[in-house]
Amino acid sequence: MTVIAWDGKTLAADKLMCCGATKGVVTKIHRFGDCLLGVTGNLSMGMEVLEWFKSGAIAKDCPSGNRDLESGASLILVKSDKTVWKYESTPHPFKIEGEFCAFGSGDESAMVAMECGCDSRKAVEITCKYNTGCGNGVDTLDIL
Repeated sequence: MTVIAWDGKTLAADKLMCCGATKGVVTKIHRFGDCLLGVTGNLSMGMEVLEWFKSGAIAKDCPSGNRDLESGASLILVKSDKTVWKYESTPHPFKIEGEFCAFGSGDESAMVAMECGCDSRKAVEITCKYNTGCGNGVDTLDIL
């Protein structure tokens, strides 16, 4: 369970990790060069997809275990030009259009919060307050 929100300037994410009945704290957003990256879905698979991207995102080397939308992960890419791209079950991302966007199980409440004027950090904080699948703090990264 995750919420990642982008408000056009800042990428924010909750820090909750669940493994069975055990909760933990993780970092779901990362800086890579002049880009920002975020992971939703299965965290182990997400880390594999993240490393694939950092290694050059060569299509033939895309993790085959990520083909299943139900048990895979998504990689969110915010480029330095502030465009947002999403990798799902293939090595081919699609562009997300709009002023802001959100991803993960808390995406809807984060979108509503940003529509009501909140920045991405506040949107994630609000989502963590009301969504049982999100929590354990907030990380933020600004695009340079």
